[in-house]
Amino acid sequence: AIIAPVLFVLVFGIINFGVILGQQVALNHAVREGARAAVVESSGKSLTTQSAVQKEVRDNAQTIALTPSAVSVADPSNCPALGYGTDLTVSASYQSSFLAPSLIPGLSAPNLSAQASFRCEWE
Repeated sequence: AIIAPVLFVLVFGIINFGVILGQQVALNHAVREGARAAVVESSGKSLTTQSAVQKEVRDNAQTIALTPSAVSVADPSNCPALGYGTDLTVSASYQSSFLAPSLIPGLSAPNLSAQASFRCEWE
């Protein structure tokens, strides 16, 4: 009877840590792919509007639901205007959630954030 509560806290803690780690990895991936798509001109697909970059980030965030307001993009039209060597930064934030119930009073899921900066490859 004494071991069970400690065991439950430990097991639920491991589960929640894994879920939040997965959400952070998904957020990092989505932001990195959105920034990369904005700075690389490949096969005629150029993302030069903020909404296009936000959509690319949300499309790559397959396991988390990002809202457009959660994704921030430095002006993506700078890449074709300023050319090669200009940095473009994309960032996003996401309020994570626990999968298993938290047995520790006052413990809430953290707010996750990610940022990626890429150098424009337009010439």
